[in-house]
Amino acid sequence: MNMNNSSGGGSGNFLLVPIPEYPLLDCVPNKTVKIVVLGASSVGKTALIVRFLTKRFIGDYEANTGALYSRKVTLDGEEVSLQIQDTPCVALQDDADGLYCQEQINRSIYWADGYVLVFSITDHSSYRTIQPLYQHVRRIHPSGNIPVILVGNKSDLLRARQVPVDEGETLAASVGGVYFEASARENHEGVHAAFLHLCQEVRTSACAFDTTPQTTDLSFNYYFYSLHVMVCLWFYRLIELWEELTGRNGEEASTWPDLNPQTCRS
Repeated sequence: MNMNNSSGGGSGNFLLVPIPEYPLLDCVPNKTVKIVVLGASSVGKTALIVRFLTKRFIGDYEANTGALYSRKVTLDGEEVSLQIQDTPCVALQDDADGLYCQEQINRSIYWADGYVLVFSITDHSSYRTIQPLYQHVRRIHPSGNIPVILVGNKSDLLRARQVPVDEGETLAASVGGVYFEASARENHEGVHAAFLHLCQEVRTSACAFDTTPQTTDLSFNYYFYSLHVMVCLWFYRLIELWEELTGRNGEEASTWPDLNPQTCRS
């Protein structure tokens, strides 16, 4: 942008290069949230997913299909693509120290950003799979934060309860997650709150992990650019002052060396 200088008799070629506004965004959240639901047989993994996405409960499902569900949802006023991977069941080995996992489950764990670990409050053996299952996830993702929640399903079957609430809370704390008790059959609100919490955790984790180096680089580039522009401005101001002191006029300026203002722009 060129501006005429009314305070002196120079050529008026004082160049003002606009400085870009510093980007204030702390992070740019990922527009896709990928979640995998893991747990033992008959704990209600598919029922929880369908209840969350459709608000409906369907009692009969084809077992262990490993379907991928995709929906658009709104998080913090922004539409994102939510993908939820259902998985076949996992089972404890005879020595209770390891898991039987199909390769599809390993691929799903590697693919996902967040993890729903499900057991039934009416089946203590399904509860015992959670700790080995979490350790298995950790072997695939050995470093970094893992957004995870623990869901005790079938909370409507209180008379058949085998897992107390405090045991669920203690286990969730040991894996660094939050414990939810829910009923896919009776209560959509509880299921929705659990999945929504994990979605938010995934978004927060993605911001914290991805943007700290980016923010540093943006800051460095901004100040480097500002310094570059200031040098250009002073350079053209010195030319203008030299022109005023030597009495050069606009016609003689054509005999000067070619100084292209674009060479001082980024």
